[in-house]
Amino acid sequence: MRAEAREPNFSNDQMSGLAKITWIGTGATYSGEWYNGIRTGKGVMTYANKSQFIGTFANNKEGTGKMTWPSPASFQGSYEAGQNKAKYCWDKPDCTGTFYEGDWSQDKLRHGNGVQTYVKNGKTSKYVGQY
Repeated sequence: MRAEAREPNFSNDQMSGLAKITWIGTGATYSGEWYNGIRTGKGVMTYANKSQFIGTFANNKEGTGKMTWPSPASFQGSYEAGQNKAKYCWDKPDCTGTFYEGDWSQDKLRHGNGVQTYVKNGKTSKYVGQY
């Protein structure tokens, strides 16, 4: 791992503050807030497959924010336990195409009450109900 520090502080060899880290070998990067060597606060994580998460981090894990993949799919919501409302877009990252909005679980995308909106050839249809 190579650190390109902007304003980090070091205490007991643990980085705190703002910094950008690039993982050698994968090319993944994290630019944002750190506390005691852990991604905590606001930041941007760009993974080796070019997917990107912009939002908050806690204990080195994604929290609430937006995940965008190289395909035109995106996810807006929370990865945190107990936070189960989300918006997932399949064909356009700005959610102007087909998308699902509602309850979800981490092992199943749609789980609980939600609305699936389909957009095809300029026509919109919706399914509202239980997943």
